[in-house]
Amino acid sequence: MPNSKHFYRLGDLTFSLEMPDLEEKEELALFRTAPCEADESFSVTLADAIPEPTGELLFGDPFTRYYRTSDGRMTVFRDERSQNDFMADMAVHAHHSVLLHRDFVSYINTNLVLKLLNFPRHVIAYGGIFLHASFIDVGGEAILFTGPKQMGKSTEARLWEQHRGAEVINGDRALLRKRDGRWYAFGSPYCGTSKICKNRELPIRAIVILSKAPENRAARAGVARSLSAMLDGCSFDTWDKEQMERVTDICGTIVTEVPFYTLACRPDEGAVEALEREL
Repeated sequence: MPNSKHFYRLGDLTFSLEMPDLEEKEELALFRTAPCEADESFSVTLADAIPEPTGELLFGDPFTRYYRTSDGRMTVFRDERSQNDFMADMAVHAHHSVLLHRDFVSYINTNLVLKLLNFPRHVIAYGGIFLHASFIDVGGEAILFTGPKQMGKSTEARLWEQHRGAEVINGDRALLRKRDGRWYAFGSPYCGTSKICKNRELPIRAIVILSKAPENRAARAGVARSLSAMLDGCSFDTWDKEQMERVTDICGTIVTEVPFYTLACRPDEGAVEALEREL
C-alpha cells in the first residue's frame, strides 16, 4: 500500500502526517494546507507486531495506555473488539513514529487519523485549547456558546442564525489561541452531530455560558464562574498533572482577557435579544 503525506493547519499550527493512503472525510480535508515545516510530524509504518511498552506507565484505560520512556513518550492503542494492541505512537519531541499492525490496516480512515493526531493534546503544548462550544460569526467576530451537554449550545447558535443572520462555523468545538495580543476562535474538524464544520478564524467578541430558565436573562460573568465553565468545557487529559496545570494557566489568561457572559434562557428570540442588550 503506497504512502501519502498530508499537511493540516489548525489554530496557526501545522501537522504533517505520512501514512498509507486513506480516504479523507470532508471535515478533515477542509484543514489541509500546503507542504511546510510542520510543528508536529507523524509517520506511520505497517508492522507485523506492536512492541511491548517500555518505561513508566503514566495512565491507562481499556483502550489507551500512556508511558514515559527514556527519550519521550509512548502511547499504545487497543482494539475494542479484539482486545489486541493495534497501534503504538512513539514520540520524541515533536516527531511521532507510529506503528500500525498490518491486520488492522482497514482501520486507516479519518477517525483513526483524528485519534492519532490527538489535536487537543498537542494544541495545549502550544498555548491553545479546544473548547466544547457552538461557534458563530457575528459581524466578523466570534461568539462562543458553552455549557454542559443538552444545555442548548446548538439551539442558541441556530437562533442567532435565524434572527440575526449569524453564520455557524462549528456546532461542537472551537480551537482558541492567542494571536497578536488577541484571542481568536478557529474552526476544527470536530463537529459532533451538528455536522457543521468550517475552516474559519475570527477574533473572539464574547464567550457565553448557557443555562436553561423560564425567563431570558443575560449578565456579565465573574472570573470564578468563567474559569469553572472553561475548565469544564475544555478537552484535556485530566490524569496528566502537567497538562492540567498548563490548561488552568491558559484558561486563567482567557477569562481575564475575553468578555464572558451568562445567559439563562428559553429557546426563543428573546434569548438573542437578552444577550444582545448585554453585548
